[in-house]
Amino acid sequence: MKTHNHLMSQSAIPADWASFYSQLQSKGKVPDATHDAISASLAVFRGMALNLADVESKIRSAGLTPLRVVIYADVLAIPKSFNWFAESTGLTIYARRVEAGPDASILLDYQQSDTANLLLFTGDIQGTLSVSALKSLKDEPKIYHFSGAEASPGVLVSLVDGGVIVDRLKPLQGRDLQLSADKHAYLNNVFIFGSLLYDQDPALALSLLLWVKGWSALYSELEELFYRSTTLANLLNAQINARENGAAFVPYLSKTMYVELAQAYVQEATKYESDYMQLFVCRQLTAQNIATAKSMLEQADSEKAYVEALLQQAATNYHNAVSSCDKAQLNFSKQQIITDRIAAQFQQIGIPDYQREQIIKAIVGLVTAVVTFAGAIGSMVSGNAAGAPAAAESAIGGATAIAKAAETTAGVAKTAGGVSDSMAQLKKLLEALKKVYDLAKSVMDVASDISAAKGQVEVIQSLADYADGVDLSAADGWAVYKIQADNVMKDPVDLNIGFAAEYREAMDILVVYGQAVSASQLSVIRAGQEFAAITFRLHYAAQKKESLHRLVSTLKEGDAPVLAMMQQFYFRYIDTKSALFAALKAYQASYFYWALAPSAVNPGIVDPVQDLNAGLKQLTAITMDTSSALSRFDPPPQTFEHMTFEVNDPKILHDLQTTGKASWVLPLDDAAFADLDRTRLRKLRVWLEGAQPQGSHDQVSITVTTSGNYLDRFGGKDFQFSSKPLTRAFHYEVKNHGLNPQWAFEDGSLGFVKMDGALDDEYRYYYFEPTPFAEWSIVVDTTHNKVDLSKVSKITMYFEGSAIAA
Repeated sequence: MKTHNHLMSQSAIPADWASFYSQLQSKGKVPDATHDAISASLAVFRGMALNLADVESKIRSAGLTPLRVVIYADVLAIPKSFNWFAESTGLTIYARRVEAGPDASILLDYQQSDTANLLLFTGDIQGTLSVSALKSLKDEPKIYHFSGAEASPGVLVSLVDGGVIVDRLKPLQGRDLQLSADKHAYLNNVFIFGSLLYDQDPALALSLLLWVKGWSALYSELEELFYRSTTLANLLNAQINARENGAAFVPYLSKTMYVELAQAYVQEATKYESDYMQLFVCRQLTAQNIATAKSMLEQADSEKAYVEALLQQAATNYHNAVSSCDKAQLNFSKQQIITDRIAAQFQQIGIPDYQREQIIKAIVGLVTAVVTFAGAIGSMVSGNAAGAPAAAESAIGGATAIAKAAETTAGVAKTAGGVSDSMAQLKKLLEALKKVYDLAKSVMDVASDISAAKGQVEVIQSLADYADGVDLSAADGWAVYKIQADNVMKDPVDLNIGFAAEYREAMDILVVYGQAVSASQLSVIRAGQEFAAITFRLHYAAQKKESLHRLVSTLKEGDAPVLAMMQQFYFRYIDTKSALFAALKAYQASYFYWALAPSAVNPGIVDPVQDLNAGLKQLTAITMDTSSALSRFDPPPQTFEHMTFEVNDPKILHDLQTTGKASWVLPLDDAAFADLDRTRLRKLRVWLEGAQPQGSHDQVSITVTTSGNYLDRFGGKDFQFSSKPLTRAFHYEVKNHGLNPQWAFEDGSLGFVKMDGALDDEYRYYYFEPTPFAEWSIVVDTTHNKVDLSKVSKITMYFEGSAIAA
C-alpha cells in the first residue's frame, strides 16, 4: 500500500464529507453504502464518511461493550476535543483519510485489562491524532502523536508483556485470514465511488482507486477489483497532471458502433437502468421484483454487439498508438546516433578550442553539462538506461554548482540556474513516464492473456503507481529544455567554435523527436488502459455470472434484497454506463483535436443513461456536421492551395539518393505557415527535383508516412497530438510536355499526378485530418519503377487544406 496524500491538494476537498458522499450516493443510486452491526463481541461500522463520536454514541445507546470495534471508512472524522476511551475494547480502523480535530485523542486504559488496543490503517491523517496509554494512576500516561503519513500504512498501539509498544505495520498485517463480507462490501463501495468521481474529481478518484488497489492485491477473491482499480488509476495518472493543451491522443472512431449499434444498446441500457431502480427502492421483495432480478441476469444480443465493437475500437486505438510510438522511437534512435557522433566531434575538437577562446570558465562548464545531459537523456529515452540517470544527475549537479558558485557572475548564474532546472524537470518527466508506462504495459500484458491475471497481481502491485505530480503530457519539459540549452550553446555558436552550430542543430532535432516519443508513450498508456478496462469488465462479468445466478435463485418474497447481489447488479449498471461513457470520451478527444478546445458537452458517469446518450448524440452531431460546425470559429477556416515546404538538407538528400528513403521534420515555426492557426491537410504531394525514371517507365512512386505525432497552434497556444500514423501513396509521371501539368520542375520537365496524396472523404469527414507539423518520411519504389535518385537536389512538399488566419 502506497500513500498519496498529496493528491488531496489537487482535489476540491469537501467541507462536509458526510454530505458530499450522501449526495453522491443519492445521485448515483449506490446500494447500502452504510451499515452498522453491534453485538457483545463485535461492532462493525461501514460507510464512506463516518464520525468516531457517532460510533461511540451508537454503541452507548446499544448498552453494550463490544470486545472489538471495527470501522471501515473512506474518511473518518474525529471531532475537536473528542476522546475515545477504551478499557477493554480493541479499536480497528481502516480509513483512507483520518481527519482529527484539535485535541482529538484515543485513550487506552490498561489499569483493569490488557485487551484494549488501537489498530489503524490509513493513508493520511489530517491534523494530529493523540493516542494515550495509561497503566496506572501513579504513572504518567505514554502519549503518541500521529499526523500526515506517520501512521501509514498501519500502526498498532497495544500492551505486550506489561509494556506499551507501537508497531509499524505493513499492509499484509492488515489482511484478515478470511476476507470478511464487510471488508469486501467496503472495498466494493470505495471502488464504486471512485468510479463515479472519475470525471468529476479525478484527483480524489485516483486516491480512492489506489486505496482499493492496495488492499485488493492482498486477496485472491478481489482479483477483479485489483485489475479494474489499476486500469482506472493508470488512466487517471495519464491525464490528471496533463496540461489542457498538452499531448493528446486522437482516437479512431468506429462508424458502425456509433451509428448502427448505439441506438439498440441505449434501449437495453435504459431498460436495465429502470430495472435496477426498481430493486434499489425495494425494501421487501415481491414476485415482480424477483422476476425483474432474473431478467437482469441475461444480456441482450444488442448489448453484446455494442460492447464487442467498443472493444474492437479500443484495440485498434491501442495498435495505432503502439505503431506511432514505435515510429517515434525509431526516429529518435536514428537522430541520437547522429547527435552522439557530432557531440563526440564537438567534445574532441570544439570544446578544447572553446576553452582557449572563452575566459569565463563557468560558461565552458555549462556547455559540457549540456552535452553530457543530452547524451544521458538520449540513452534514457532509447531504453539504454544503465548509468544514464546517474550521468544526467551529474550534469544537473554540475550546472547547479556553477549557478551557486560565489565567483559566477549574475548573468551566467541565471543561465546556469535555468538550464539546471530544465534538465532536472526533463529527467523527472522521463522517469515518471517510464514508471507509469511500465505499469501500464504490465497490465496490458495481463489483458492480452487473462489466464496470467492471478500470477501477476504481486508483480504489478510492486510497480510504482503514481506519477509524482509530473505533467506526463510533456507539454513543457522538452520545449523548455531546448530553450535553455540553446541559450547555453549561443556563445560557442557565435564564436564559430568547431561543430558547435552542428551540435545545436542536431540537439534541437533530437528534442523534437524526444517530445514525440514522450507524447506517443502517453498515448500508448491511455489507449492500452482503455482496452484493458473493457477487457477486464467483460472477463469478470462473465466470471461472476454463476455466483450472481446463485444469489438471485435464493431470493424470497418478503425478504430484503441481498447486498452482495445489489452490488453486483450495480457493478453491471456502472459497466453499462461506462460503455457509453467510453464512447463519449473518445468522441470528446476527437472533438478536442478538431476544435482545439474541450467540448462543452460533458455528462458524467454518475448521470442517467439518457443523459449520456443525449451528450453523445449532441457531440457526434457537432463533429460530423462540418458545414455548421466550422461556423463556431471566428474567423472561420479558409482553404489554401500551393503551400510548399522545401527540404534541401545535404544529409537528408544523401539518404534519399543512396537508400531511396528520407525523413525530416516540418517545424511548427516554419515561415510558410507563420500567420496561420489550426492548419489541417486534405491533400499532400511530394515532388523530387532531379529524380529520373529509367527505361520505359516515366513514373515516380512514393509512399509518404508520418510517425503519428503532430503539432498545431491556435489562439497563442501550442498543441501536440498522437494518432494513427498516416500512410499515403503519391505517384506521378515525369514528361517533357503535356497539357495541365500539376508541377513544373526546375529543369523544364513537368509532373503529372497519377495517384494523388489526398485524404479520402470518409477518413477526412469522420476521423482525422493531419497537420503539416510532423515528422515526415518517404520511400521511393525503385523495384517496380526504376528511378535514378542520384541527382535529386530538392524535395518539395505541396499542401492543400484549411487554416485560420492568426
